[in-house]
Amino acid sequence: MFDEEENSDFEHHILETFILFEMQKGTKSFWHPYFEVFPKITNFWKWDIEEIRQTDDPFFTYEIDKIREYVGTTWSDMSHVFRLHPDVFKPGFITEELFRHVEISVCSRVFGYSIPSTAMIPMADMLNHSDIDVQYEVFNKELHKTDK
Repeated sequence: MFDEEENSDFEHHILETFILFEMQKGTKSFWHPYFEVFPKITNFWKWDIEEIRQTDDPFFTYEIDKIREYVGTTWSDMSHVFRLHPDVFKPGFITEELFRHVEISVCSRVFGYSIPSTAMIPMADMLNHSDIDVQYEVFNKELHKTDK
C-alpha cells in the first residue's frame, strides 16, 4: 500500500495518511486552515445505480464499478492500518466518509502526476481551485435576439 513496487498510488496513500493524522489534531495542526478549505466533493462514484443508468454509457458504468471496487479495497486496507496503530490514529476518528473525503481531496488537488513525485501545495492549490463558482456570460445586443 505504501510501497512504490507494490502500488502505483503509494504517494497518494502516504499523503492521505498524513492528512488524516494531522486532522486528528484539529486546530492545533499547522495544516488545519488548509484542510478547512477542502470542499465537500460529490464524485460520480457516489451516484446511485439509477443515476448511473441514465448516462446510458456501458463504458462509464464499467469504469465506475472499477473505481468503486478500488476505493472500497483502499478503505479496507487503510482502515486495517489505522486499527493496527491506535496509539497513532485515534480509534473512531477516521471514518469511511472522512477517508473518502480526504482521498478525493488528494486526487483532485495533488500536483505531480507527470513528474517524479507528487505533492499538495496549498498556495498553488488556492490559485488553482476556488469554492466560489465563477461564470461569465457575454451578451451582445447586436447578435442576440431581444424582445425589443
